[in-house]
Amino acid sequence: MDHGETCPECARERGVNQGDTNAGHGYKFTTRIIAAALADLAGGSPYGAVGVAAKAQMDARYGHRPLQPDLEPDWDTHAVREARKRARRRAWRLSADWVAAFSPVLYQPWAAVARGEVDAALAGSAKDRPVVALLLDDIPIFTKARNGQRQRQLFSVLAASESFIDRDNQTRVTRLRLLRAYPDHSAEAYKLVLAELGYVPDIIVADGGPGIGAAVRALAERNPGRPFTLCLSAYHLRRQLLRQFSVLTKPHGFRPGDLEDRLADWSFCASSVAWQTWWGDYEARLVAQGIPPSAWPNRWITSVKPVVDAQMVVFDETRVLPRSTGALEATLFEVVKQSMTWRGPGFGNLERTNRLLDLMTLRANGSFDNLHAVTDALAADARNHEGFVPPVRVIADVRLNRSLHDDTIPARLVKQAGL
Repeated sequence: MDHGETCPECARERGVNQGDTNAGHGYKFTTRIIAAALADLAGGSPYGAVGVAAKAQMDARYGHRPLQPDLEPDWDTHAVREARKRARRRAWRLSADWVAAFSPVLYQPWAAVARGEVDAALAGSAKDRPVVALLLDDIPIFTKARNGQRQRQLFSVLAASESFIDRDNQTRVTRLRLLRAYPDHSAEAYKLVLAELGYVPDIIVADGGPGIGAAVRALAERNPGRPFTLCLSAYHLRRQLLRQFSVLTKPHGFRPGDLEDRLADWSFCASSVAWQTWWGDYEARLVAQGIPPSAWPNRWITSVKPVVDAQMVVFDETRVLPRSTGALEATLFEVVKQSMTWRGPGFGNLERTNRLLDLMTLRANGSFDNLHAVTDALAADARNHEGFVPPVRVIADVRLNRSLHDDTIPARLVKQAGL
């Protein structure tokens, strides 16, 4: 580097005899290389490949000649394969250690700012401030399909996104806020997600699953003075209504007619008037076609329809409110599923997996768009701690236990947190 050029990572001029700073005491890898590795891991790159690439950069930096088994025809093939396996294992561990150590350094300050923005949005009179909506969903991660064997669910990734809605201009800003891996998507798992978020929104949009429903009811019970509206995702509402048609058609010959078309084009939920009109037509056809009252979806009418009636009024008031979790599902598919589907079966440590998901959340919010800023944040944290960086391998599972697959953990964590 030419004398006097400014290093963006150090934010100072450095001479020709100076190089990149190391990540911390005891680290031979530079802060810049680790920042780039974290960005790759957040983007879904394999742990082993990222570690190998980082080592290659260091070898090139210091002039070392790495072993190249593919270019050495005299080497024993078995020995070469074993050498590659050992190198991949060491590289995998290297990446895993970086995730465990440096993810909190980047994520915790961002999460604190994000929480402050929510608190600011929720402050003041409800009529004068933005509407804060929380969207909840999850995606299961399965074992790989082999030899025709049925896939088995390993764990679930639970997700929360936040929407800030301007009442006057009817505009909204939405961001992915939290990704958490737990052995299942039970009520306990969702209680932990809501507790980590730490606030009560104005609106919660979810798919109406039993786990989410129980967690949301528990949130309402713990906060009697802070009411909120629960909205059933329009996509899942449509699926439930179509399922009712199927149940009524087989034994009773029910013919929905254009009711099904109005579900398909989403006009049934365009407004509270559209919904009440659609439901009135539904009941009229049940009567006209002689469907016995005992076959009607009476339990759904009692428990779910009042929720839908209330949410349609809210949709009228906040027209840009997301009516479905579809956007969150798309984000989950793009950010999580593409990465976890093929490498998720190798994950077993709950805490380390969640720290990786924190990196993915940062990437979804653009935090890795400026790698210089990431490098500077890591270097600043090291300087603030006199050159020491967070320790590694402090979140290892005991012996061969795989905490990510232990379905007793959510209930234990809920009990510890007093939820």
